[in-house]
Amino acid sequence: MNSSPKASRPTREETQDRILTKADELFRQYGFGKTTVADIAQELDMSPANIYKFFVSKDALVQASAERSLSLVRKKVLSVVQSRRSALRRLEGMVLVIFRFHQDLFHNERHIFKMVLQAHQEAWKSIDSYNAFLFQTTGALLEEGIASGEIRKGNSAALTPPLLDALHVALHPYLRPSWSPDEKEHRVRAHIRFVLASLG
Repeated sequence: MNSSPKASRPTREETQDRILTKADELFRQYGFGKTTVADIAQELDMSPANIYKFFVSKDALVQASAERSLSLVRKKVLSVVQSRRSALRRLEGMVLVIFRFHQDLFHNERHIFKMVLQAHQEAWKSIDSYNAFLFQTTGALLEEGIASGEIRKGNSAALTPPLLDALHVALHPYLRPSWSPDEKEHRVRAHIRFVLASLG
């Protein structure tokens, strides 16, 4: 009788992803502050020492979880940027996508919202790459708009920093101290259009 083939061992990447997926699940349920590496290990029937073979610290796990969340909004931004709309409408769409992402986390994933919030406030490494992505994407849209004549002549590299600064209140909703967390989107749209009008 032929013996059944042995199941292949998971790769390092697969095990790392499994750990991160479980960490995400617990972070969503209990918050990253209250979740320990021992909690994650127990859920996965692993030892904490085994977890540390893949993530050197709990902080590394939290950082990776934040990066995973931010990768979702990057995909949403890219879907807007790659559409056939005008450069200004794509800029508007990009900012709205980011605003809605934060609003959705605030209403439905409060613990993850707090993690992303802390990542921004403390400038985690994942935020550095995210901000670089926003800068590059915004600059490219400005360049397209200038080339098509939709945006008045200017230097896209010089325009990008002040534009992102002006849109900061929409890109980072936690900076709206006088606005309710449940502020209607129409106010955000009005802010975006007011800022983008300066480019025409």
